[in-house]
Amino acid sequence: MQVLNLDLLQKYAPAALATERNLETTSAKYNFISTRSVLEALAEDNWQVVAAKQTRSRSNEPHRRWFAKHEITLSDPNLQIKQLVGELRPQFYLSNSHDGTGTYQMRAGLERKVCMNGLYVPEGLVQAVSIKHLGNRTIEEVVAVAQAYRANVDLIGTHIRRFKEVTLSPAAAVEFVNRAIALRHDPKVVTVNPESLLAVRRAEDVGFDLWHTFNRAQEWLVRGGYDVTKVTPIDSKESPVVRKARPIQAILESVKINTKLWEIAELFSKN
Repeated sequence: MQVLNLDLLQKYAPAALATERNLETTSAKYNFISTRSVLEALAEDNWQVVAAKQTRSRSNEPHRRWFAKHEITLSDPNLQIKQLVGELRPQFYLSNSHDGTGTYQMRAGLERKVCMNGLYVPEGLVQAVSIKHLGNRTIEEVVAVAQAYRANVDLIGTHIRRFKEVTLSPAAAVEFVNRAIALRHDPKVVTVNPESLLAVRRAEDVGFDLWHTFNRAQEWLVRGGYDVTKVTPIDSKESPVVRKARPIQAILESVKINTKLWEIAELFSKN
């Protein structure tokens, strides 16, 4: 696991090192929360930066990248899930921006060592927080969320163990994947063969318990590479247009899909 230093952080998410807000897009009421200061405080609590990214600015003004929305992934190398749930590393993700486009958010998550794909855990399973850039918010409030995650990480293991105990019938697996596909694709616009998201990429993902099915669907949705067919009218003489789904790059879209997919898995685990 690579730990990102300041040079790498500036390469992948320069806005994380911003020292002020964007004066052009924010008002005097805007409370600047320094991502770098938060990361330094978390480092004292043994949280390390292991990944970083930020959105691309649509503006032609290069300086705007210093204020863009960015996401940082942190991990405590000593933090492990005590349940027998496979090769998983607890992580959490924080996102921030300095241009007034969003709140400061933190979400608990997991990383599968076998394929390094991030898994978001929705609010309600473990604590998450969204902090507006208003008022006298403190770094201590943000750090407290990471400490709450550390205290509740075993709860995540309990949920995953339940996922592993649920065996899906072929029909149920297809239903799960169809719901997953709908998180990203409008069925009125394109169609996706559900078998595409059930395809196994590696030996570790073989199995039709809910946990393995969830992970296969999640990786395909986020990384893309499956066929997407454009819906054409019944009387159309045009040949169907088929393309490969692209990887998801947008931070908010990735968060939405990962979170909603976990919620779907929770529903299937209770049936």
